[in-house]
Amino acid sequence: MIETTYSTSESPQYTEFKELYENNKYIDNSTNNYIDDIASDRGYILSNIDYTKALSGKTKMELGLEYRKDYSETSNKTTQTDSDDSKVGDSTLDYRRNIYSAYLNINHRFGDALALQTGFRAEQYSIEADFGQEDKYGIMEEESIADEIFSVYPSAFFTFTPSEENQFQLSYSYRVDRPSVRQLNPIKMWSTTLKYSVGNPNLKPQFTNSYEFNYTRKLTKGSVTLGVFFRRVKDNISRIYTEDTIDENKIKVTYANMETSDRSGIELSANYSIASWWRLNMSADLYKQTEIGYSDLERLEVENSVVNTRLSNNFNISRRFKMQLSAMYRGKNISIQSVREPMYSVNTGASYSIFKNKGTLNLRINDVFDTMKYKYESTIPYIQRGEYKWESRSVSLSFAYRFGSGKNKSAKRRNRDSGESREGGGEA
Repeated sequence: MIETTYSTSESPQYTEFKELYENNKYIDNSTNNYIDDIASDRGYILSNIDYTKALSGKTKMELGLEYRKDYSETSNKTTQTDSDDSKVGDSTLDYRRNIYSAYLNINHRFGDALALQTGFRAEQYSIEADFGQEDKYGIMEEESIADEIFSVYPSAFFTFTPSEENQFQLSYSYRVDRPSVRQLNPIKMWSTTLKYSVGNPNLKPQFTNSYEFNYTRKLTKGSVTLGVFFRRVKDNISRIYTEDTIDENKIKVTYANMETSDRSGIELSANYSIASWWRLNMSADLYKQTEIGYSDLERLEVENSVVNTRLSNNFNISRRFKMQLSAMYRGKNISIQSVREPMYSVNTGASYSIFKNKGTLNLRINDVFDTMKYKYESTIPYIQRGEYKWESRSVSLSFAYRFGSGKNKSAKRRNRDSGESREGGGEA
């Protein structure tokens, strides 16, 4: 099977900053009162080929090739000056990333009870970035960054099924999480009166060794899976806070690679048909996390326990009318520099089939109670407490119409890495 995907987007941002000081008077300088005019154009290309062949009655081979390209052009025209009235200067970034990869999987059954899936993903990864920054004389100084990495990501899954109701699985995988364009971009992307965010062009990918053991029990109306895991992340990407070099009253938010982050814990997931019209899915994990890294040249180690849960309900009201209700909770988390408070939200939706089931009307409401927010505390570079609320509550109405039989579906990608790193936990 051959697939190709192409997408492009533009994200302009025009912001005027005015800061109030004592007696409600604006301070009369362009260090604190200025305009940022940011333009950002992004594109993404994905092409892949997948091939599957049965080598025997008990052995199957899967292989594929993939090409991915990301590119981004960003510019910031600003009127800001630094503390000695020198112009900060405009800045530009031209970023390109290419990933060539191939994977091979072998699935083999040893009798009726034991199965093995093993394979690897080989990947050639390269980035090129040109960053330009005007000096105080208006001269554009340019810096180029280039990097290439060749990596192999192995994986193995042993599955033992002694009976129809019981299944055991032992697995190992090695995967990568790459920094997003936003985490790499050194151009300021958002700001408040006390804080602003920039990326780190020297950020490296983080790599994870994951070991898992799971037991699945099949029930009459569903199944339950209980598992234990250990994951070690090398060069884990973490958000850090530093003092602004232009204005000491402001904090710069950026990203850095820490040494390691270890997670060990348990996971529980289940799906169950409570009634013929009501199906429930849930998952929860509890793990101990230990992170080691540097802050202000001091080597630190933090440890905490984290709880996360997800719950979703599907209601088949009639053959045409369906509803969904879901909720999530992310527990308190402690990192090298900050403490993030819990986050939670509730989502709902509905769908209705028309035109002899060829058309579907979909309604979705995200964050029904408008509770999603990023709340944190930190003592670095000085004591601070913050709370950020983004536009998480939204309502969407869409219509889809299917032509033809709809039997041809895209193949599920195998052994793909874990994708882009999560962008900034809500402060953006």
